[in-house]
Amino acid sequence: QAKTSPDDRARATIALGLAGRTDVTPDLHQLLQDPRFNAFAAHALATLKDPAAKPILVEHLAIPSLRVDAARSLRVLEPTFDATPHLADLVAALGSLKDTEQVQVAEAILLLAGESSWSERP
Repeated sequence: QAKTSPDDRARATIALGLAGRTDVTPDLHQLLQDPRFNAFAAHALATLKDPAAKPILVEHLAIPSLRVDAARSLRVLEPTFDATPHLADLVAALGSLKDTEQVQVAEAILLLAGESSWSERP
């Protein structure tokens, strides 16, 4: 273990959280503070139904590259998540000149406002 880098430990912790291991929850909470790993830690915590993930996931709805995964994880965390406060910003983002961003915004809206089962990964 002495040869394991902090980044490798972080990735292993996230993988364990995604696999359902609740014993890594405190370490995942710490990773929420690290901008390099907070998105991944939030997804793992959402899988574990830990509400500490919610603020990061909501923040990531505004970041195009993180938006879809954040929406999916919010619905995993809270199947009855109220997307209403976030829909106006997402609908405004549909005005992007980039078609790929428009598709991602539309997917995020569907994940947040549609059936919660749509957020389940196959």
